[in-house]
Amino acid sequence: MGHLALPDGALYVGSGLPAVGGGAVEPALVDPRQKVDSRLSDRAGVGLDYWPSYSTIPPASRTAYLGWLATGRSASNTPIGYVFLFFYGLERRVLVDARFLPYAAAEVTWIRAEVVRLLDLYGPGSNSFRSYATELLAAIDTLRPDLADESTRVPPSRPWELSLSLRARIGRIVAAEGPIPGDLALEWLRSAPEVLLRTPATRCSDEFGRLFLIRYGEATGEGMTIRAPRARLKAHYRPASASFGGPVALPVADLPDVAGLTQPVNKLRAIGDACTDELAAYSRWLGRNPAGQGSPAAAALLPAELIDGAQGELMASLRRWLSERLGDDDVAVVPAEDLLRHWPRASGWQPLKAECVSLAQLLGKLDIGLEPDVRFDGPALAPGGVAVLYRLGPGPTSGAATSDYAAAMLVARLGITIAAADGNISDAELSRLDEHLSTTMGLSPAERTRLRAHLAWLRHAAPPLSGLKKRVAELPLREREVLGDFIVAVAGSDGQVGPAEVATLGKLFKLLGLDPAGVFAKVHEFATTGSSPQRRAEQGGLGHAPDFILDMDRVQATLTNTATVSHLLGGVFIDDEPSRPSAAAGEPAIRGLDSAHSTLVRELRGRPTIGRSEFEILARGLGLLPDGALETINDISFDRMATPLTEGDDPIEIDAAALEEMLA
Repeated sequence: MGHLALPDGALYVGSGLPAVGGGAVEPALVDPRQKVDSRLSDRAGVGLDYWPSYSTIPPASRTAYLGWLATGRSASNTPIGYVFLFFYGLERRVLVDARFLPYAAAEVTWIRAEVVRLLDLYGPGSNSFRSYATELLAAIDTLRPDLADESTRVPPSRPWELSLSLRARIGRIVAAEGPIPGDLALEWLRSAPEVLLRTPATRCSDEFGRLFLIRYGEATGEGMTIRAPRARLKAHYRPASASFGGPVALPVADLPDVAGLTQPVNKLRAIGDACTDELAAYSRWLGRNPAGQGSPAAAALLPAELIDGAQGELMASLRRWLSERLGDDDVAVVPAEDLLRHWPRASGWQPLKAECVSLAQLLGKLDIGLEPDVRFDGPALAPGGVAVLYRLGPGPTSGAATSDYAAAMLVARLGITIAAADGNISDAELSRLDEHLSTTMGLSPAERTRLRAHLAWLRHAAPPLSGLKKRVAELPLREREVLGDFIVAVAGSDGQVGPAEVATLGKLFKLLGLDPAGVFAKVHEFATTGSSPQRRAEQGGLGHAPDFILDMDRVQATLTNTATVSHLLGGVFIDDEPSRPSAAAGEPAIRGLDSAHSTLVRELRGRPTIGRSEFEILARGLGLLPDGALETINDISFDRMATPLTEGDDPIEIDAAALEEMLA
């Protein structure tokens, strides 16, 4: 073969260099006296044995090896035996020469980078090389911790074991009585052989890591401190090269060995388990939608602390749109279609209530509230309608509506309906209604903020009288009269009752089964002296009566009765019930369950889990109480399969085997 220009350095070239263990020639030594085959090149590595040595491989193999060296050690199809032959020399330089020769010690930086490069090239195709190369990096990082940083650190070849470098890094901190930083604690958790991390920690590795660092900081502050164990670190390296004749003891500082400790690992495992619980719903969603990472639907299932790191064009587009719509304002009224364009829906243009729940959850994690909100008994967003976005204040922002808030929503609906009677809802009317509800209903600050947004939505949604449920026939006359007094007081909360409001009150009185003509008598009870409804009625008639000036002390006294009448309004002033899912034709009731519970069970098919809010919507749509429905279904499951069909609270986990058995 012709002349080859081999790289300067990085090779042992010459003759007579014995193996480290003695008795043989150093396998990595390139001896120029050895023959090469100028006509053949063993590019397939046929002439290599398991532990190749330059002095014993065939001439054709030497030709191929030297050619690989001369061309930059980068050919991807190179037999791994040639890579190992070069690697043997790197092992010797680090483990022998660098300990005694300053110029060899200075080369370790380059050697580490070269091992990383080779690992990237040949590690994916050879488990053996990946293992040895990774272990050499761990040995280098242990001997020379000044060379390694997080950006160049390579994961251990056996992630279920504490690597030598990891034990040394932790040992140095323990010896100095310092706190274990979060990134090191996370590496410890992932490497601990006694810890079996669940699927969310691997499927959502990045999210798990970020959440662990947050929860670890919350639990330990700057990091947990560990009392140094008596066991001392003993470092050994098992070389790939036969030159050493066996494992090599590494000279390390006197450090405690944390490999046998259980208490800190148990603490890390508890934090890790809590993180996997938080990511369980997100992980299951990604399992069913592997291409959905970065979508708003996926982000809605993330813990709030991870939302800022949620990536993806859909999320970026939603963030930009929200910022543009709200700007510096606290409230923005937007077309529902504009908001829904940023949410991929499985049900066409009309979103399901469950999708609206997820959307509201995501916005809440971005510190933005939404009205209407199905979690607070509002309707689902509808095409052609509006949505109200607002900045959330302090306090709880999710969960079911309290009884006080539910009552306030009913009164708000009633007040808006009356205020809209003249075709215009003024800012003053809206402000007075808000003030009344905020001061008389016992609402929390967060509920007052939400109610203001709900009022803004009602103002634009203009709910019609046809939305009232005619159930007053079941109410005693006295209770209907109490409602009559109350709606007159609500109508007069601005100090007067105009002709349009009188007309609306007449319709509401008729709905309540009260005489519409009695509106004048009721208004007269609240009127100031000299404001005679009878005389004014004679002047203009019922539909043309001038404004009545009311005694606000009487009005306020009646309005304080809000809590008493709210339960009456709950039976009267409600929207039509949502349509209930019906069992598929030909599907009989499940043995032991009625039709509604059977339909609910069938709605769970194909779901490994279901969010609590979505389950409640399904159950209430079937006229069932959610907790009672779960108890009934699980009782039947226990009777038939000796196991519950569902477990957990939010999300609710579904036993697929039990479900199939129940449906059989």
